[in-house]
Amino acid sequence: MTEIDLRDVITIESLSFSIPWNEAMFKSELSLDYSHNFTLRLSVNGTGDVLLGYICFWVFHGEAHLLNIAVQPDYRRMGLGTQLMRFFIDFCRSKKVETITLDVRSSNDPAIEMYRKVGFRKVGLRPHYYADNGEDALIMGLKLKAKIGR
Repeated sequence: MTEIDLRDVITIESLSFSIPWNEAMFKSELSLDYSHNFTLRLSVNGTGDVLLGYICFWVFHGEAHLLNIAVQPDYRRMGLGTQLMRFFIDFCRSKKVETITLDVRSSNDPAIEMYRKVGFRKVGLRPHYYADNGEDALIMGLKLKAKIGR
């Protein structure tokens, strides 16, 4: 992800979250050494590359934390979010990360199911975490193991 991508990223962000990140928040992430921000682009109907999703996460001291992931609404339920998550997990393995965590709204069943599909499990709860409605956040985690032969 670069600053050039931010217009499209912010559009997807505003369509995806009740408390969306703003441009300054994304720019801040782009400036941090431990913050990793990637976009997913596909060629759509011969029109060239279209930004369809993004993922933002921190990697530090053998741990990683997912900050943000979203896919353009018209392209959801096509496996793109799962593709971004698998990229994230592979990236973390390459950096020798041992534990990955994330927070998710307790009512966000599609996201929770996607996280479970790639191996995450509930490890805790943040009561009344979300400012807009006081909803709880589930803390989900994934322990990474070194792959044999790598």
